[in-house]
Amino acid sequence: MSTTRQRKTGQTEDHLPPKREGQVTRDVKPPLANMSFSTFIYCLAGVGMLWLALSAYRVAQLKADAGGWFNLAMGKRPDTGEPMKGNPNLGGV
Repeated sequence: MSTTRQRKTGQTEDHLPPKREGQVTRDVKPPLANMSFSTFIYCLAGVGMLWLALSAYRVAQLKADAGGWFNLAMGKRPDTGEPMKGNPNLGGV
């Protein structure tokens, strides 16, 4: 004898919700669809220039802490006894 209950009605349509009257989903434009391609390129170039300027500033700070380009390239620094200001491994010292 089976322990599961089965419905006696043979019509499954009686148990379904009513049909939708409108559209299920709405049309959505893709991202940046209202922006022209040249504007997108100019924005991309602007962000790249900002990143380049920040990177150049950071390298200049590291160069000043190391005591010159040669010391920066060789990984040396002047022996001042204090940690480098631009060293990210020291955590804000």
